[in-house]
Amino acid sequence: TYCVPPFMIRSAVVDGVMSFAEMDAMMYKIEGEDLYLIGTSEHSMIGSFIDQILPEDTLPRTLTSYSPCFRKEKGAHGIEERGVYRIHQFEKQEMIVVCKP
Repeated sequence: TYCVPPFMIRSAVVDGVMSFAEMDAMMYKIEGEDLYLIGTSEHSMIGSFIDQILPEDTLPRTLTSYSPCFRKEKGAHGIEERGVYRIHQFEKQEMIVVCKP
């Protein structure tokens, strides 16, 4: 199923998918709000199932999206990366499957 994810996400959703501490340094925060620009649409897609119990007979569920992603530069770049341009916004195709473990 194709979905259009929101471009902003709350820290609790990110933390429900993975360690928020790992992503915090890479994400752009909206000042004065508990909102961040998405670093990947996977968080939004998986977060759409938050606080839900999915009946086994509705699994697997497949989702895909194509969205902009926003990330801060991480790490220093120098001579070993000549010719590499780092960008803070890029487009990305994502696919997830929600299934029984």
